[in-house]
Amino acid sequence: ESKIPGSYAISSLSTVTQALFVAGGITEIGSLRNIQVKRSGQIISNFDLYDLLIHGNSAGDIRLQSGDIVFVPVIDRVVFVDGAIKRPGRYEMLNDETLSDLIFMAGGFKSRAYLDQIYLESYSGDGIPIISNIDYTNSDISNHSLIDGDIVKIAEINDTLRNSIKLSGAIKRPGSYGWYDGIRFSDVIGSIDTDFLSNFDVTKG
Repeated sequence: ESKIPGSYAISSLSTVTQALFVAGGITEIGSLRNIQVKRSGQIISNFDLYDLLIHGNSAGDIRLQSGDIVFVPVIDRVVFVDGAIKRPGRYEMLNDETLSDLIFMAGGFKSRAYLDQIYLESYSGDGIPIISNIDYTNSDISNHSLIDGDIVKIAEINDTLRNSIKLSGAIKRPGSYGWYDGIRFSDVIGSIDTDFLSNFDVTKG
């Protein structure tokens, strides 16, 4: 699944990624995580491109020899993640990877992610979607396995503030203030002279 498969004359110092670059990269259905280097009919290396892209680890990007074959198989398991996540998109998953691995690859949650209810859409064999809500704050759930075609959506927390009051109008410091039992108007507004604008109408309120 390279875009321009074929035989190439490359430098003796060239690595797997350089060969893939010469071949135009990998197609939409090609695996980024199981790139095989074959030498004399044997697989001598399996290169996971995510190790380089996400971890900066180039250990699997080995130097090639004359006659080597770089084989890109078809992708096996793909999931999608969207919403309050730092790098939403399409990710290839290995067989032993779980929801927590997906979140890590996607850069982690945004600060306003609502973890109590993550939306998961899976497709069964009959093509009917199965909708699940996952509480990610439960440590056991973070190891939830995913299947090919799963869609994960991370909602954001509600913008509605709890235990708060809002000041607006002809005041110098409008905005939201914390509420507590027994709070009085004078606890938020100290005096007309210091807290209100000059155009405040003292006859209305």
